[in-house]
Parts: sequence; structure tokens; C-alpha cells
Amino acid sequence: MDSINLLILCPCTYGEGQLTASEEKFYNYLCQFSPIRLTYYIAGVGDKNFGPAKFANAVNIFDHQLHQHSASPLASSLKIDYEDLPTAQQTVTDEITNFLRKGRDSNH
Repeated sequence: MDSINLLILCPCTYGEGQLTASEEKFYNYLCQFSPIRLTYYIAGVGDKNFGPAKFANAVNIFDHQLHQHSASPLASSLKIDYEDLPTAQQTVTDEITNFLRKGRDSNH
């Protein structure tokens, strides 16, 4: 592969579904440009006790912004409860491995 334009993002949400200060800065950075041929994958951990609208809301915020800029998702974004981290880790590993394998196989 000559190059991979891949963004893997694992954002956090705090309070009532807001981005952290660092994520807000990165979000504002993303708003300033249109990515060319960018593929992305977002995996966010949250607390389901906050309810469906606020659970891992940073995933929704970044997914929407990247979609607006015509970036392509590697797979459906992952929102997982903090009590199920082993499942999340395995899912992220599987999705990225599959993506990289497809890219490698397309170059042979």
C-alpha cells in the first residue's frame, strides 16, 4: 500500500454528552477542512445509564462531522458500555484487521 488515509478515533464524552476540551479542539480542527479519501472508524466507550441520547455521544458528534465532509466509515461506529470493554477491544481489533487485510489483498 502506498498510503493509508485512516483516522481511528476513540472520543470520550463527559457530563450531559459534551466533548472534552481536547476533543472540542480536534472537532474544530476537523471542521476547517474537507478530508480527501479519508476512511475513519470511531469507537467510543460510555455509560448506558445516561440514556440513549447521551450515551457515548462523542461518537455521534464526530461521526456526523466526518460524514458531512464525505469521509467514508470503515465500519459502523462502535458505542460500548464501559462495563463491556473486552468486547469493545476485540471488535475494534477485528474491524481494523479486516480493513488492513482488504487493503493488502487489493495490492496483490
